[in-house]
Amino acid sequence: MSPRSPRQNPSPAAAVAGSFAGLAALGLGAHWLLAAGPPTEPAAPPLALAPEDEAPAAAAPARRPTAPATQATHDGATNPVSPAREDPALGWNEEGCQLLEAGDHEGAIARFEAATLLEPGVDVYANNLAEALFRRAKARFEADPSAALELLERALATLRDDARRRELTPLRDRWRRAEDAEDGFWTTSSPYFAVSFDGSRRELMNHVHEVIADLDTFYAEFGELFGQRPVDEGRAKIRVVFYHRAQFGAVTGLGDWAGGVFDGTIRVPVESLSEERERLRAVLRHELMHAFIHYVSGGQAPAWLNEGLAQWIERPGEGRTLDVALARGRLRGHDLFPLASLRGTLAAWEDQQAIGRAYAQALLVIDHLAYSKGERLVFELVAASKAGGVGGPEQHFLARFPGFPLEEFVSTVPR
Repeated sequence: MSPRSPRQNPSPAAAVAGSFAGLAALGLGAHWLLAAGPPTEPAAPPLALAPEDEAPAAAAPARRPTAPATQATHDGATNPVSPAREDPALGWNEEGCQLLEAGDHEGAIARFEAATLLEPGVDVYANNLAEALFRRAKARFEADPSAALELLERALATLRDDARRRELTPLRDRWRRAEDAEDGFWTTSSPYFAVSFDGSRRELMNHVHEVIADLDTFYAEFGELFGQRPVDEGRAKIRVVFYHRAQFGAVTGLGDWAGGVFDGTIRVPVESLSEERERLRAVLRHELMHAFIHYVSGGQAPAWLNEGLAQWIERPGEGRTLDVALARGRLRGHDLFPLASLRGTLAAWEDQQAIGRAYAQALLVIDHLAYSKGERLVFELVAASKAGGVGGPEQHFLARFPGFPLEEFVSTVPR
């Protein structure tokens, strides 16, 4: 997500902290600006949280505890009887679990529905059906938010697990707010993007083609950097939605300090396109980079890589030089964080100054990697996350530079 202005002070730190603490429940990725410290301290760099780290996690499907479906019974002395023959509902549930774990959401939904119809009193079957509906909703969200919301509503109506309902309800509420805010929005498309906004906004209507041209240029640039292009490879067009600031706040629950967010959709507040043109370019580059990272890494890139690269890409040239200098100023006099502590989400961190230093460190790590080892390596590390998870980039770096762990390399970052 993006700050309203790269150099503009946000609302007070307490308000920032309160909004930041709510990100986990909202399932948001946020790019923001910390409250300024003493007058002599450099302003904090733009910050971001990856949406994949903040979204409700998938829950493992459950087998019926009273009769494990993987163990055959016997019809007398010697002949094994499959669980499906002895207990059809149990058999459907087992098949559903296997399909869900394989990523076949539709097949899993059909099996869990069959199990639930046969034995409506079994909570495990109903909860598994709800989980399959939830995963299908997340998969559909980018291409069809309305259909995704219907699936999520159905999942919540099916759930019999109060704790899981509390996890999913904030996401449902946010999707509802987005649908309400975007009711009647006008949408225009390019080969790679579907851009939506209030069609009564004449300035956007007259100049949105310029913004789409920027987006298409950034898409081509990032595709070259990664060697992968999500839409060309079968993904839905990337949704971009422009709001008035009040609408953006209502949809995301974020305050005036927030300049943009990526949660599967790029959402950006814009009041005056002509006055915010340069800020908008930086925001769109940052959030589009999050979209690419999410696709290339399978949603598994560690925070230091995800956030560092999104910051590093947003303002090429002199802007990047200035951002790196400001990041060094923020880290001056402080020890670096262990890299392992920057793998996962920072949403649970409470020290706002520490969060600022964490993001500054992420930017400096990426800049140092690109300068000393080559930009290509940075994008290889993102791809390494898909197979190796949050530790994949460190494994890839060690394979490229035997005997030189990435943690040791990080200790050489200039400050």
